[in-house]
Amino acid sequence: MSSDVTRVMVALAGLNADHLARIRSVSPRLDVIVASRTALSELGAALATNAPVEVLLSDGLPHPWRSDGSLRWVQSASVGLDQQVHSPIWTDPRVIVTTASGVYGAAISQWVLAVILYFAVGLDEQLAFRRTRQWPAQATLRSRLLAGQTLGILGYGSIGRECARLGRALGMRVIATRSGGQVAGGTPPVERFEPRSVAQRSPLCGPLEILPGSEAGRVLSESDYVVIAAPLTDQTRGLIGRPALQTMRPTAIVINVSRGELVDEEALVEALAAHTLAGGALDVFAREPLPAESPLFDAPNLLLSPHASGAFRELWDLVVELFCTNLERYLAGRPLLNVADRERGY
Repeated sequence: MSSDVTRVMVALAGLNADHLARIRSVSPRLDVIVASRTALSELGAALATNAPVEVLLSDGLPHPWRSDGSLRWVQSASVGLDQQVHSPIWTDPRVIVTTASGVYGAAISQWVLAVILYFAVGLDEQLAFRRTRQWPAQATLRSRLLAGQTLGILGYGSIGRECARLGRALGMRVIATRSGGQVAGGTPPVERFEPRSVAQRSPLCGPLEILPGSEAGRVLSESDYVVIAAPLTDQTRGLIGRPALQTMRPTAIVINVSRGELVDEEALVEALAAHTLAGGALDVFAREPLPAESPLFDAPNLLLSPHASGAFRELWDLVVELFCTNLERYLAGRPLLNVADRERGY
């Protein structure tokens, strides 16, 4: 292969011919090949078979994997890499790893908004009317205005920012936590991807307060709705346990769209059963698929979704938009978007 040709392996089963054509159109220097196997456990062998592969687009990091010195960059179609840090690629400083930060924010925030509206409007009571055919007394309806209520967000990343935007559009006060903006070593913050459809929107001017991660307790105690959008790290594992739940208002709703391990599920079931927490919604779980015998299914006022908040029709369009943007930067020798920080784990 000529030294001026960059071999790219695409290992995403969801891409169609138009997506592949868009990738190939980035530069005539590209040799784009499509992996017949897309499971992370099989990609190491596929990379070796098609060597030398310089760039990989996949759902995450292959494992097992043996370096031949050619791989330089992996673009993951996932935001979190917590379940893939066992890959040898994670510890190989020669390989840049970039995430799909920015791709899922709009879709997941829509799911969060649907949950908030479900509880705010009291849709469970109103939908019961069709099942029971009994006209309810007006006094039993518990719809509440969201304007003036507080939306707390633990993790003000790409998903948290979109949740904040929707909350502010409804007149909610938004209070959020995020980790420091500096990358380890004192280098400037990493540039993040923002889809064109998101960047073209007008900014909002509603109330917004950003706090350091150490102020999570304040967010929990002041919020009517709490969205968990922080990455899973050693510091955030079990973040919402019994002590955290005890600081929350008994009228509060907790919503998890990050990783199941951030929430103590047993403690959450206990709080809901004791009515020390008004409700909750989980899209992620400590064990997936969620076993049919899980007590979560029987917990009162708990909405469950099968890790589907980020599944939307335009997903692969945005993944390809991100990848092509980064591919142009890579070929031009410019810094890539969404570079993962190996010290922080995301």
